[in-house]
Amino acid sequence: MAGGDARVSFIGTTGRLGSGDLTDPVHPHERGRRAITDRLAPVIAARIGS
Repeated sequence: MAGGDARVSFIGTTGRLGSGDLTDPVHPHERGRRAITDRLAPVIAARIGS
């Protein structure tokens, strides 16, 4: 990334949750939060070397 911080990454999340994962159009409920965690934790761990 030109001029940016190499330690900052963008992780796209579009389409990762379905309507059944949300309490309204934007806020996840418990199942949605679990889905987010299950999908993002491995990506984050790989990027930080865990």
